[in-house]
Amino acid sequence: EKGRILIIEGERVVGAQIESVLRHYGYDVVGNTGYSNEGFSLALEKQPDLVLMDMDLQDGEDGVETAERLLERRFFPVVYITANDDDEIFRRAQKTSPFGYLMKPFYERDLERTVEVALQRVRWEENLRAKVRRQVAYAEAFALPMVVVDASGRIEYLNKSAQSLLFREDEQALGLRLVEKAPLSGLCGETFQEHPLERAIAKRVEGAGEYLLRREGKEPVPLRILFFPLLEGVGEVTGAVIVLKPLEPLAGLLGRGDGSQEIGKLRTFVDEHVHDFNNIL
Repeated sequence: EKGRILIIEGERVVGAQIESVLRHYGYDVVGNTGYSNEGFSLALEKQPDLVLMDMDLQDGEDGVETAERLLERRFFPVVYITANDDDEIFRRAQKTSPFGYLMKPFYERDLERTVEVALQRVRWEENLRAKVRRQVAYAEAFALPMVVVDASGRIEYLNKSAQSLLFREDEQALGLRLVEKAPLSGLCGETFQEHPLERAIAKRVEGAGEYLLRREGKEPVPLRILFFPLLEGVGEVTGAVIVLKPLEPLAGLLGRGDGSQEIGKLRTFVDEHVHDFNNIL
């Protein structure tokens, strides 16, 4: 199945044309209406993968207002369709972080490509969120140190293992910038032009590697660290999850060696139990 699409289009003829084109390209159209209230109800009922939203609807509320109402309930990816190029409406629409725009009149191929690109972005973000959920469950299941930071790198959450590893027991960590309180270098002491955490947030990419953590008043400790950017419902990067795996403790727990084989065993365990971990969350 290529994707489940809800059409909320104020012009009945245009809505029918859109539905015909999407069905021709193999998409499942789960609803088609020109009314904001009916579209709102259909979205909650059908849970579409993508909403095609006309900005000019038939019952008083415009498409941006309808999208805002939907996003208050849950995340719905929206592509706006409009013949209106008014700057004020565009600014209002931008605040809902849409997955695209389609200006009327448009060609059949423009519609198909806009929908395809939007759905690719939806799936990419869903996969990334799933990886974050797995890593959070993974860290908690093995009592591994885990930290969650906001978009500026300030600590929003850390578990007891992370508190013990990074800070004194009585030290208040929330609100501190992690890159300043827990600087990293390579295992041989080499520095980075761009901190791996800041790269994960700025470039929306995952990262993993072995580092030396330098702590105030404590001995440096070698770690394997995984960085995952956190995405808000409408696609904005709001922070990152960091899982820290002390290499020596892992080797001591699961066998002798440099820790790489043991980390591989943990990865295999998580992959085999991913559904169980997702149920935890």
